[in-house]
Amino acid sequence: MDELSPEILANIFSFLPAKDVASVSLVSRKLYDSTKIEAIWRSRCLREYGVLPIHKDGMSHRELYIKVLYPYGNILGLWQPQVASYGGLLQVKFEKIKRTLEATELLPPRDPDILSVLRRKPLFRIQLSDDGQAEVLCIGGNREPHKAEIAKVRQNEFTFRCCNPDLHKHPSGRHEDLLLAWLREESSAPLGSFHLFPHTQELLMMKFLILRQFNFNYQYCRIHAPKVSTQVPIKPGIFKGTYGAHGVELIMLSYEEHLGKAKAVKITGDPNVPAGKVSFQVDLNYWMILTVSQQYTVGDLEAIIPCSIRSEEVTKRPLSQPFRVPRNCHQRYHEVPDMCTARYHGLGQVAAHGFANPSFIPGHWIIFNEDLFGFLWLELMTLGVYHRVQEDLS
Repeated sequence: MDELSPEILANIFSFLPAKDVASVSLVSRKLYDSTKIEAIWRSRCLREYGVLPIHKDGMSHRELYIKVLYPYGNILGLWQPQVASYGGLLQVKFEKIKRTLEATELLPPRDPDILSVLRRKPLFRIQLSDDGQAEVLCIGGNREPHKAEIAKVRQNEFTFRCCNPDLHKHPSGRHEDLLLAWLREESSAPLGSFHLFPHTQELLMMKFLILRQFNFNYQYCRIHAPKVSTQVPIKPGIFKGTYGAHGVELIMLSYEEHLGKAKAVKITGDPNVPAGKVSFQVDLNYWMILTVSQQYTVGDLEAIIPCSIRSEEVTKRPLSQPFRVPRNCHQRYHEVPDMCTARYHGLGQVAAHGFANPSFIPGHWIIFNEDLFGFLWLELMTLGVYHRVQEDLS
């Protein structure tokens, strides 16, 4: 190997895992020099962490890999904070221009506009300090970035801790002012407005108080994207949905194709049905075709008895049918289409406060198009509408 040129050695080493490259560098001075060639580390950054090549000036790919990606690269991706019943969605991406790892909270739209984009709230950043060492900075407060820590970095979990929670206090120093600022940020209507659903403001205040107890010290679990499914009514993914006084929440739609089932699991939750729990589930063998007259009231829909469809009939179902919101049904979203492509019997989960006495009640899963569906909770006389998240979550 000593007779090979450094460029050829570097090309060979680019196929090795980084730990093996480190071992090779101990063999001889020539091999050590060969392992410092950028092509090796450019390949490692891309293959192991999906980080595209950066510009030549400034930080090298070797420095990026050793000081940033190797210790912290496992936190790239989507994560769910373990914060009581509320959950959430955190995206960690590599910012090529800044050459930093940026963590951003992706929050549901303010109640009740499901077509609005997700709200972005920066949480922390990992960058190289002036002395060339990686540092974690909390950027979620009201003041300048400050020291934070990340620990227990594993494949599917990590913890984040702000080292100076006092910097998250309101500039006035008053806790009440921070609460009012948070309520204004979370509410789509002025405080005290009759447009807010009953108890919405009270629920928001309770959420604020519970979240503050964590003191910006969170544990995160990885969110795994559902596998791409074939021959399903609508592609799996993350959707924004309406949940009454709880506002807009995020759910993950996935399939168990071998069982012929679909399910929606909450990414963000509430004190009734928390994050991580099933919101509704559907047996895809129980589909239906309804006329407009069969949808006049919720009582008319409840009279339709679910019956399994024979497998040979599944391919014969029509692509579209009329849809009507029952006259005694409450809906949060007022632009529901009058046609749907499929309709199924399903079961929606309900529970008392604190996830007490959970149970599944009958409902209908209605597919409008590839990015929009609804779930009609028959006993609650409520139509929840869900729109696909359009942001890049790769």
